[in-house]
Amino acid sequence: MVDWEELWENLVSKALPSVTSDHCPIPLGQEALFGGPSPFRFKNMWLKDPSFKLRVKDWWEEGRPRNRKKGVRFMRTLKALKGKTKDWNKDHFGRIEEGQERISSRIEELDIKEAQRNFSEEEREERWKLKVELEEILRNEEISWRQKSRCKWLQGDKNTRFFHSLASGKRSKNLITTVVVDGIEVRREEEIVKVFLDHFKGIFSRMEGNRQDLPELEWIG
Repeated sequence: MVDWEELWENLVSKALPSVTSDHCPIPLGQEALFGGPSPFRFKNMWLKDPSFKLRVKDWWEEGRPRNRKKGVRFMRTLKALKGKTKDWNKDHFGRIEEGQERISSRIEELDIKEAQRNFSEEEREERWKLKVELEEILRNEEISWRQKSRCKWLQGDKNTRFFHSLASGKRSKNLITTVVVDGIEVRREEEIVKVFLDHFKGIFSRMEGNRQDLPELEWIG
C-alpha cells in the first residue's frame, strides 16, 4: 500500500477567495523544496562512537586561537570544531543509505553462493561481519531519523518509516512558500531568501551603544 505523504511529500494547498460560492476553492499543487546548504546540527548517533568525546576535546584545543578576546576566541573555536566534526562525520559514517545498500547487496551475493555450492569459512565469516556492520548502520539510521522527527516517546522501535513520516511532516509545516512584503506576495525562492537576509541584516547591523566584554561571564573557551 502506497502512503499518501510519501507519494506527495511536497504537496501544498491554498485557500483562494470565494467569488461565486460561500466556499473557498482549495487547489492542490507541488512546491519544489528550497535548496541551499544544510545547517550544522549535532547528531545523536555520534555518541555511539566511544572515541567521539576524546576527539572533540582534541579538536577544541587544536582550533582555539590565541591572543584574542574571550568572546571572539569562543566563537572561532566553535567554528573550527564544526568543520572538524563535519569532516569526521563524512569519513566515519558517510551516507547511511549508500552503506546499507552496499552491504545488503554483498550479503545477498553470499547467500546466493551458499545456495549454489559449499560455503568456505572465509565467506561465512565475511557474511557474519557484514551482518554485524549492517545492524550498526540500521541502528544509526533509526537514531538519525528519530532525532529528525523529534519523537521523544518512542525508542528502539527500528521503524524508520514511522520516524521518516514524522520528520517529513515537520518539514512540510516549516516550509515557507510565500511571504508578504508591504502587501505584495513574494513567491520566488531567491526573492524570499533576500527578504529574510535583508531583514536580519538590518537587525544585527544596528549599532546601539558600545560593545563591551562581559567580565562576569565565564567563557569556556
